[in-house]
Amino acid sequence: MAKHVRKVANLPVRNVGTIAGNLMIKHQHPEFPSDLFLLLETVGAKLTVVSSADGDELTVSPLDFLKLNMHKKLLTTVRLPPHDHVSTTLRSYKIMPVAQNSRAYVNGAFLLQLCPERKLCTSIAICFGGINPTFVHAQQTESYLTGKPLFDELTLSQALRILERELKPDCVLPDASPAYRKQLALSLLYRFALSVHPSIDRTLRSGTEPIERPLVSTGRQSYDTYQKRWPLTQSIPKLDALAQCSGEAVFINDMPLLPNELHGALVLSNEVQGRIVTIDASEALALPGVRAFFCAQDIPGFNNFMPLEMGFSEVEEIFCSGEVQFAGQVVGMICAESFELANQAAGMVHVEYKRAGNRTILPTVQDVADALDYSRVSDQPYDRHGVRYHLAKEGANTISGRFDLRGQYHGPMETQVSLCVPHADSMDVYCATQWLDHVQIAVSQALQVRE
Repeated sequence: MAKHVRKVANLPVRNVGTIAGNLMIKHQHPEFPSDLFLLLETVGAKLTVVSSADGDELTVSPLDFLKLNMHKKLLTTVRLPPHDHVSTTLRSYKIMPVAQNSRAYVNGAFLLQLCPERKLCTSIAICFGGINPTFVHAQQTESYLTGKPLFDELTLSQALRILERELKPDCVLPDASPAYRKQLALSLLYRFALSVHPSIDRTLRSGTEPIERPLVSTGRQSYDTYQKRWPLTQSIPKLDALAQCSGEAVFINDMPLLPNELHGALVLSNEVQGRIVTIDASEALALPGVRAFFCAQDIPGFNNFMPLEMGFSEVEEIFCSGEVQFAGQVVGMICAESFELANQAAGMVHVEYKRAGNRTILPTVQDVADALDYSRVSDQPYDRHGVRYHLAKEGANTISGRFDLRGQYHGPMETQVSLCVPHADSMDVYCATQWLDHVQIAVSQALQVRE
């Protein structure tokens, strides 16, 4: 188990993370393939939860813990049951894109109790993560294997067929395809069976051995500098570097919830061209816990998040005020008591559109060029600093061809999140940004408050 835990996140995260914290992430987001939850459920751990209201204790399994209402409750203890090391074998696997800082495509853990004399499986736990939010135990496969000779070829073949029918991976971007994840889970059961088999040849045995990743490269930083000109040419580490590397830096999602804090979810346009006729948020607002819906008419100031005074000539609306410019344009925002509820309610806001003419919207850059539709093209010979762009002189060699970059699922490293705390005549904004003055001016103009 300790060896598997070393594959979770990275050293700075593990330095400040806790078992309870990891389990609470799984509690709030069942789709998260938590390695700790997987291991604890497989070995039959027991969790003690204490109510802060009356002090009552409740002991549950990790799986039952996911269904528990944790409001005003504390997870205080994790107990591992004793196992006979002679007849019991634990194996766990994590298939992930890179060696650290990565969620698993699929992770799996197996706990086998074997009758040494008869080579019969007396009990087995088969757990997988990364299949779908509700799948934990392969119950049908566990029931089939109990009491059967695990090392019999027919038994293993039938177990794999049962597991194949039992696995129903969901399809959610950016996760790997359902077919790939199902095959990974099947291969992990086969790999586990090979690892506990008492007599297999060397070729098959190689399938059970983990890939050793020797140190193939090293890195070192060096700086060219003139020491007599220090501190002008002195290499100075980033001020926040040590806090970030040690895990002590506080990010927005690390900040504790404030009283009456609400979560916002954006309502997006599903039209590419047209005009908004009506917005009906009544169905969403009828949900318990949904507090408000905001749209363009609720903005007291300038409905623009790219301030003109900073050199941006085009108005970029915070909420669409009428004419839809593109699919996915923000129409409004739902505020609710939880992240999940806000996103659920956002999908229940009904927007009615009126198509603006019958002109076809050309989907790709090449289509625009072929149709000579220059209304979609803006000539920008200057950048916003007044620098003119020039074509380079033709060189001796000419290369021609075509490269199409189609739609992609973007996975930014920096998630866009903000925490806004209103005051009587101001607003504290904790924002994931690298351009503080831009955020300050945009918020000031939108809310009509002083910068």
